Amino acid sequence: MAKGTRKSVNALAQTHGALAPSPELDMNKLFGIHDGYSESTFEEYQAKIKEMTTIDLHAHSLDVRVTPVDNREKLERKLETKFLETKGRAVPIRQVKVPTSKDPKVMAEYKRVMQIP
Repeated sequence: MAKGTRKSVNALAQTHGALAPSPELDMNKLFGIHDGYSESTFEEYQAKIKEMTTIDLHAHSLDVRVTPVDNREKLERKLETKFLETKGRAVPIRQVKVPTSKDPKVMAEYKRVMQIP
């Protein structure tokens, strides 16, 4: 840069090569891994497994890598837990809402829960 020519900080741009996050792109889709769930909400999934026969429930449990058991209620609980674990892990970060409260007590509690120093 020649003497006397300075760019303002706002005019500088830095590239980092990262892709902008998109709702269609997650690691499972990137690598072609199907999680075995066509439902998007827990309530839809609960309704689906309630209407399944025991044979269908056992087949579905094998698809989602849960060991089938003879007790239907226990199997349903295991499947529900697995659904929550799988779908909970795939929540995009941009869907998490950060509180914007001006109340210092709310922000202090948020920082404590999120373990922010």
